[in-house]
Amino acid sequence: MWPNERAAVAHAVSRHLETFYRRDRVTIEPPKGSYACVAVCGMTDTLLGPPNYHDYQDRLRKLHAERFSSMPFEAYKSRVRVWMAGVATIGLALLIMLIPTLAFLLFPGPIVSLYIQDQKVIAIATTLVFLAAFFELADAAQASSISLLRSLNDVVQPSVISLVAFWVIGLPFGYWLAVHQGWNAKGIWMGYLVALIIQAILFLRRFFRLVKNMKGPSDPIV
Repeated sequence: MWPNERAAVAHAVSRHLETFYRRDRVTIEPPKGSYACVAVCGMTDTLLGPPNYHDYQDRLRKLHAERFSSMPFEAYKSRVRVWMAGVATIGLALLIMLIPTLAFLLFPGPIVSLYIQDQKVIAIATTLVFLAAFFELADAAQASSISLLRSLNDVVQPSVISLVAFWVIGLPFGYWLAVHQGWNAKGIWMGYLVALIIQAILFLRRFFRLVKNMKGPSDPIV
C-alpha cells in the first residue's frame, strides 16, 4: 500500500518502467550558457546541473518523485548542495596574485632598484611599490568577480559601482590626501587603492546575491 497516488506512480515508474517503455541513451550537446554554480543532490550525489539551466527544476522534481517521494519536496530541496564554480575562480585569482603581493611587501626596495638608480626616486617608488602590493589582491578580487558578473549578463550595476568607487569616492579621496594632507603621490595611490577595495567588495557581494536569488533561498552553498 502507498500513502498517496504520487507514491504509487513513483513506485510503478521506478520498478516497472522497462515493461511499458524502451529506454534509449542518447549523447547530446552540453548546455550552452553562463553558469556560475552546479547543484548536486545531497543524499545521492546525483548531478542536477546549473540551477539557472532551463531543465533544472524538472530534473529536481523527477529525482524527488523517483527516489524520495515520501519526503516533502521543500525538505528534499533543502538537501541540495550548490557547488560554487565562482568561488574557485575568485580563490584561484587571489592565490596567484599572492605571489607578487608577497614580493612587493618583502622586497620593494630591491625591485625598484632593478629599474632606477636615483636614490631619491627609489625612496619614493619603494613606498608606492609597497602600496601596490595591496593593489594586487584587491585587483584580483574585482577582476575575477566582474568577469563572473558579466557571465551572468550583469553589466549595468557593475558599471554604476565602478563609477561611484573611482570617480565619486576614490578620486576625491586621493586628491584630498595628495593636496590637502601633503601625501603627494602616496595620496593618489591610496585613493586608487580605496576605490579598488570598495569595487571588489561590492562586486563580490552582488555576485553572491545574484547566485543566491538564482538558486533559491533554501539551497545551501558549498
